[in-house]
Amino acid sequence: MGLYDKYFLAPFINCACGTKPINYQRKKVVPLAEGRVLEVGMGSALNLRYYDRDKVELFGVWSHPRRCVKRPCLTLKNQASR
Repeated sequence: MGLYDKYFLAPFINCACGTKPINYQRKKVVPLAEGRVLEVGMGSALNLRYYDRDKVELFGVWSHPRRCVKRPCLTLKNQASR
């Protein structure tokens, strides 16, 4: 991973995807998921807090494990307990 990816791209994507309008949409859509869910490109796991863990069996795929920004990649149970 180059300097651009490590210090600019991943934090920029995390910031852009964590804006209020995007989080507003996440709060509306993600809780509707049921059954087995495959989330491709989870990044820093911004969606995890919105899944209903009683309705979802979550599988996540990252293109590169180091792209998880400023925190370890979290499981649904770990995130829900925060």
